[in-house]
Amino acid sequence: MAETWETDWERELVLPLADPDAADAARVGAKGAALARTAIAGLRVPAGFHVTEKAYRRYVEEAGIGEEILTAVADLGPDEAERAIGELFARHEPGTELSGAIRWAYSDLGDREHEVAVRASGAEEIAGLAFGGRYLARLGVRGDTALLAAVREVWASLWTAQAIVYRQRAGIRHEDAAMAIVVQSMLEPEATGTLFTVAPMSEAPGQMLVNAGRGGSGRREAEQIVVDRSSGKVAARRTSGATVLSARDAAELAQVGMRVEELFERPMVVRWARHEGVPWVLQATPVTSLGDTEVWNDSIASDDVWSNGATGEVLADVMTPCTWSVLRLALQASVPATMVPGFLTFGVIGGRLYQNVSVRNAISRAFGRAGPPAARFDRLAGDTETEPAPLPRRTVLRAVGPVAARSAARGAANRRRLNDFLAGARDRADTVRRRVADAPSERDLIRLWHDDVLPHLLRCGQMEEAVSGQSAGGLPATHRSVAAAVGEEDANLLLTGVAAPDGTPSATLGPIVGLARYARGIVGRDTYRQRWGHRGPEEFELASPRPAEDPEWPGPVSDEARAAVTLLRDRGRERRRAWWRLRERHPGQAARISRRVAKFSRVTYQREAVRSEMVRALWTVRQFVLRAGELTGVGDDVFFLPVDEILAVLDGDRRPLERVAVRRRTYERYRALPPYPTLIKGRFDPFAWAADPDRRTDVYEGPGPAAQDEDGGTLPGFAGSAGVVEGPVRVLAHAEDGDHLRDGEVIVAMVTNIGWSPLFTRASAVITDVGAPLSHMVVAARELGIPAVVGTGDATARLRTGDIVRVDGTRGTVEVLERRVREPERATAR
Repeated sequence: MAETWETDWERELVLPLADPDAADAARVGAKGAALARTAIAGLRVPAGFHVTEKAYRRYVEEAGIGEEILTAVADLGPDEAERAIGELFARHEPGTELSGAIRWAYSDLGDREHEVAVRASGAEEIAGLAFGGRYLARLGVRGDTALLAAVREVWASLWTAQAIVYRQRAGIRHEDAAMAIVVQSMLEPEATGTLFTVAPMSEAPGQMLVNAGRGGSGRREAEQIVVDRSSGKVAARRTSGATVLSARDAAELAQVGMRVEELFERPMVVRWARHEGVPWVLQATPVTSLGDTEVWNDSIASDDVWSNGATGEVLADVMTPCTWSVLRLALQASVPATMVPGFLTFGVIGGRLYQNVSVRNAISRAFGRAGPPAARFDRLAGDTETEPAPLPRRTVLRAVGPVAARSAARGAANRRRLNDFLAGARDRADTVRRRVADAPSERDLIRLWHDDVLPHLLRCGQMEEAVSGQSAGGLPATHRSVAAAVGEEDANLLLTGVAAPDGTPSATLGPIVGLARYARGIVGRDTYRQRWGHRGPEEFELASPRPAEDPEWPGPVSDEARAAVTLLRDRGRERRRAWWRLRERHPGQAARISRRVAKFSRVTYQREAVRSEMVRALWTVRQFVLRAGELTGVGDDVFFLPVDEILAVLDGDRRPLERVAVRRRTYERYRALPPYPTLIKGRFDPFAWAADPDRRTDVYEGPGPAAQDEDGGTLPGFAGSAGVVEGPVRVLAHAEDGDHLRDGEVIVAMVTNIGWSPLFTRASAVITDVGAPLSHMVVAARELGIPAVVGTGDATARLRTGDIVRVDGTRGTVEVLERRVREPERATAR
């Protein structure tokens, strides 16, 4: 760069891209430092310059907005804070010295309208945290006035709702947040993509993974190429259209990747562009999923289709190894007729729970369209083809047939014992949990596991098997049958009021109804804690504390609990009127419909009650794990051991503890990634997917463009709870963010469960990315009379707080009526 602008004070604010001082990540951020090192090493990198982190701090100080930023983050919800802070940055121009330094640096790149890209380079990335996609990039910026505006906009993206929530989750102080920026000349590439110098999913040291797309965005054709590191030859290719890279192109790109890896002395992910026939490096970051971590990914082995549509409500986040090992035991007890030796019916993808749809379909095909007993499955959203896994019918019948027969017989017997089980399950779990907490030695704890903890868990699983095997007809079939006689509106009413014969509400509503009774003095605090202290948003994750473990719980009773009782009372009054209309208008059908509705209500109540007892049993397992950590002195490290390894450590074998640190890193790195698509087809690499700026968030079918209709007018999903309502959107990441929800807003969340139900009383409707028509959230929404659309796949990505939508819970659609005003030319996050 020209020396005219490189004075000492200017170098504090702006540095040439390849300046030796720019290799300091603390000065220019991780992305900027990596680009500087790459350019200094002589690789092709588009010309540019850095705006340092000190420039950001100087801007905030000169504008006097530092305290206002922190106040907004502390006092407002993430979305409101993003909006308020964005307005602060928009109102304040950079000072003369700062803007002058940026203008001088820009003038050295080309003419007055030279086109550049403006990208964030965050300090947090130094620690390997996955902030990619949470900051903005401005592309195609022309002129110094537009450049200064783009710099402020990218600075403001340090305070997007996503970035705020992620820093809180990662334990990063907002006071320490700062951002550098990289400004680079724009290329007109023939192709762009990402290169992993070691394929992160398989940890195959001899292979590279290349994602390539034609043009600058890769939205038309895309392909995935596996390149042999030693020879540079293409080992495998998967494409969604025409070939993007020739074998020679791929080999040349592999050489660039090897040079980048040698420079940084570790596996790298390289964002690249092919311009004027040669590869250029746009970005280089370490591959954080190798060597010192494990691979938790069952999609590697086949081209099967996986879905978390039903499992996402059970466990929406990455699981600890202990949790997954215990859930496998519970699943083997509750759905044994879906297990085929050698094939996975349930598995883990990037640490998250998924169901193998291809294996499911193979079992259903072998048994006929209805599927085996206790193995009925919901349909899937989207157009993804779900061919059955290549399982010969004879193999399935030989493996599953006897199991299905035993399951049916055991289920029938257990249904006769169900009332006795439900009457004694809570006391049994509480007794076992106390014994476990008081276990005096490792040997005693091992005995309690085999004699009490595991048998009770498996018993709960077998009761889930029993209630799922009842042929009461699902909600859609029952609703159609009833609606044919009384109409949609009355059918919606008649199918609510799920309760025990004595009027006890379903377990899904039990915590909130019980809280209202506690507030009115009908039940005592200890009684409420005993009945419902095991339920919460993360009730299936063993590492998550239960509400009753907090001595202050339940604390002050919220208005939501009282409102729920009012809503249920009003709903009951409307339901009684619907029954009266049925008997008046259709006396000949009233008895038949009454029997069908009663059976549906009984089965639904039992299903929810057994689920609650399974969660209580998992609390007992959690107590076992905690006590094991105490007796062995390893503390919460024990959650990173499968249960068989916990037993080994209790028995004196300390070798399993050697993997704890690696598993912790694996767990945290998977947790740092955004939630994966609802449907996944084939080998899915969560790290490569997350690094792709054009990734789809609803369906993954290999490399390909994001959904083209991201700002389209309608989001399809599943009909959950009937009704139509219009209202403003409130996107919530966690149930704990519910204090930002305003009365009448539409909740939009990745997934909801029983921990969210108190919020439903203030919401006008609920929309989720993940979920199925018979999910437990749907039961709560239906009882409260709140429309719900579940399983949209990507509502949280396509809707923003403030958008106005029409939610049709009967048809399962969400129509966007009005978009919240977006800032002009706001760039796609990179």
